Amino acid sequence: MVSSASLSLRGKCKAMRLYKRVCLPISLLACLGQTAFAQCPHSTTLTEEQRELENRTVLLTLKLTKGGAVRDASVLQGPETLRAPAIKAAKARKYKDRITWPDPREMMVEVKFPRDGNGAPEIRQAMPAGISSCVPAPTTVRISPEVMQSRLLNRVEPAFPPEVGQAEGTVVLRLRVDKDGNVFKVEKVSGPDALVPPVIEAVRSWKYKPFLLNGDLVEVETTVELKFPN
Repeated sequence: MVSSASLSLRGKCKAMRLYKRVCLPISLLACLGQTAFAQCPHSTTLTEEQRELENRTVLLTLKLTKGGAVRDASVLQGPETLRAPAIKAAKARKYKDRITWPDPREMMVEVKFPRDGNGAPEIRQAMPAGISSCVPAPTTVRISPEVMQSRLLNRVEPAFPPEVGQAEGTVVLRLRVDKDGNVFKVEKVSGPDALVPPVIEAVRSWKYKPFLLNGDLVEVETTVELKFPN
């Protein structure tokens, strides 16, 4: 026999699932419907410049392959006449330097067509996938190890002390990289205790290409795995 408390709990869970499935997407679309720009205006009245830009801008959600190619594209907002050209232009590119939070295989892009209708459209990442443009852009983003490896400008190898002998094992570290591409924080995730200190000291000297989000420099969080011997 099922108690009334159990039925009540099931009802609450069902209501919560319905909210996540229906209310949250509606809230997201409501924000996106106000603007395709970096932030939501306090008023729904658009200036002539904003309206003109909106009339030649299409907002897309892209689903990506592991290599950064577009597997699928769907329109969030934009003029009907520009939607097909926007999808075609977006699919012609690869997106290796993508934001991996909250979904490493999905991102949102803004496709902006020229005023005169001539030339290729401008394509840029609009916001981390699934985050409404009504929400301020994050100051720190999480980037996959593969993408950060491709952005590494200077790598310093660890110098192990003689007592370590032949370095063997795998060290995994969590890094924070500042807006200039310098590593300013390193934490151990796993690895032999004897190897970790020299590896951390070396990684602190690594230099990465600074990461841009919507034209602004942001800090990056990532992980790195080093195997010894190489």
